[in-house]
Amino acid sequence: MSKAHKVTLELNKDKFPDLLDKLGELQKIGDGEQGGVVKLKINKDETIMYALKGDSAILAFKSYTFPTSDYFIFKDDFDFTFDFIIGSTQKFIKTSKIFNLSTDEKLKMTLSYRENNNDETMMQVRAAQIKDSKFKFSVIIAEPYKIRDINKKLLMQKLDLDNAAWHFDCSKSDLDDIKKMAAIYDDSILTINVNEGDVEISQAGQWNLNVAKIEEKGDSLSIDKKYLKLITIKEDIIKFSIFDRFILFKEDNMNLMIAYELTFE
Repeated sequence: MSKAHKVTLELNKDKFPDLLDKLGELQKIGDGEQGGVVKLKINKDETIMYALKGDSAILAFKSYTFPTSDYFIFKDDFDFTFDFIIGSTQKFIKTSKIFNLSTDEKLKMTLSYRENNNDETMMQVRAAQIKDSKFKFSVIIAEPYKIRDINKKLLMQKLDLDNAAWHFDCSKSDLDDIKKMAAIYDDSILTINVNEGDVEISQAGQWNLNVAKIEEKGDSLSIDKKYLKLITIKEDIIKFSIFDRFILFKEDNMNLMIAYELTFE
């Protein structure tokens, strides 16, 4: 077994609430076991954190990518990636809100980690503790098998908008109406249908909403309505991109993919 190491870093208190908000969005995607599993891959320059639904076939995937220094302040340089799996994101968020962020006191996190036997550039976090002078708690860490490892380079290739078959825009007000209608009717499947260039959203023939006009003449895609809750937007117009096996919503540093079957092999 590889030797255990420790590192202590500082959490950016000004951005900590934003980090918790992002974690809150990601934990919605899980199966509900212990409040959702979220994985962070932290290197010195960039961090990607994500959650997913599914195993061999990924049905939904959501990620945020951001500069590591926005949230995590390391004293020393390092040339590897921390593989940090939060086993109960809901408990992490609720417990973290105990900290008083209005003081000048530093908020620190200590990571205990070991080398990954299969990849020397990856360090597996085995324990984590967050504390100030008054309060501390231990983060629930999940085993690696609890969430699939996603290769970042391959992910970026999958998300390349140039590879999309077609795109359509949806207004925020239309999306709000879709969410309302989907909640009224019991059928779990929403259909996105293109009919002579009209993009229509429907639910088992119970209602139909025309949301856009595009050049594409005909296509059809079905998604589970439960993933609508994962679509959170800042702008008035949402751009969706349709790939062969999934629909992608991309905004700033966030990616959301929804599909019946999505693999990264």
